[in-house]
Amino acid sequence: MKKTTKFLLALSMLFVLGITASNAQMYVSKIPPVPVRKRAPRPSPKYVWIAPEWEPYNKNYSAGFWGFPPRAGAIWIQGRWSKTPKGYTWIGGHWK
Repeated sequence: MKKTTKFLLALSMLFVLGITASNAQMYVSKIPPVPVRKRAPRPSPKYVWIAPEWEPYNKNYSAGFWGFPPRAGAIWIQGRWSKTPKGYTWIGGHWK
């Protein structure tokens, strides 16, 4: 019984630490420049441009692409850098 309790306690601690680590923010001291890439032609007037997004774990920008809004009237809010006392952190883009 004690072994089972210890195992479940250890497993729950790992789970909590995993959740905490996944919410960690990454900071940079200097905003990296966005690479200049040529856009592909728009597939149709219904598509909107999704600008390149910063990928903190790869430490570079993803390629931009044409995206189809998830619902009528949705607009894409572009990601941006936010200055904090620890440095700059990326706030990802999203549909609104």
